[in-house]
Amino acid sequence: LTKGIDIMLMPKLPLENLICCRGCGIPLQTHDPNNVGYVRFAEYVRKWSQKLRRKIMCSRCMELQRGFLRPVIQETLGSGDNAQDPKEVGFGGRVVPAEALTRQLRMIRMRRCLVVYVIDVLDFNGSFLRNLRTIVGANPLFVVGTKVDLLPPK
Repeated sequence: LTKGIDIMLMPKLPLENLICCRGCGIPLQTHDPNNVGYVRFAEYVRKWSQKLRRKIMCSRCMELQRGFLRPVIQETLGSGDNAQDPKEVGFGGRVVPAEALTRQLRMIRMRRCLVVYVIDVLDFNGSFLRNLRTIVGANPLFVVGTKVDLLPPK
């Protein structure tokens, strides 16, 4: 069982071999409650022992299910003695920095294509790009909102 937890933390492990959140699909981890994919170790062990490891949800998805809106990633790296190395933010360095994403998206401008822009309504600030039209150029843009069904009723 402990090996399963260790495997989740291996940075070079292919994502398909990881246990992922049933709600959002992020690989689960038990070591950093302030990071994406966190699940309490006791909850992970309980679900694992019941052979329900594919039904585990991260703490963020659990809170969303209870009606609390929580952003996916806090984008502050801190300052001074509390500063974090940007390479250590995210899950094993797999979270793409905004600048890198923008560089990749600019390539779309040179192609003729339909751009489908998927916005997570539960993490609007984390998935909304203000200058998307500038980035993708004159290509047609189709906007899709996801997770609307998870919004609180009021």
